Amino acid sequence: MRKLERTGNKDIENQEIKEVIKSVEEAFNYFEIDFYLIGARARDLWLQKHSIKLPTATRGIDFAVLISDVKEFDELDKYLVGK
Repeated sequence: MRKLERTGNKDIENQEIKEVIKSVEEAFNYFEIDFYLIGARARDLWLQKHSIKLPTATRGIDFAVLISDVKEFDELDKYLVGK
């Protein structure tokens, strides 16, 4: 999955979380890395999109990422740390 719009990046209310997800999404797209937003944050976005009351929010953001080798991981790490 590329492009978080499938899950509704525009539906994210918390600006701090929105910026983190945007930065990570840009990095994954830059390196053409497939990723999925998973965990409680994915659940919260789905509930929020459907106007369902959110449970106690978490601050973590979990991604499942498919990286082909250590070199690609190192490049992604360097890119993200430099932002």
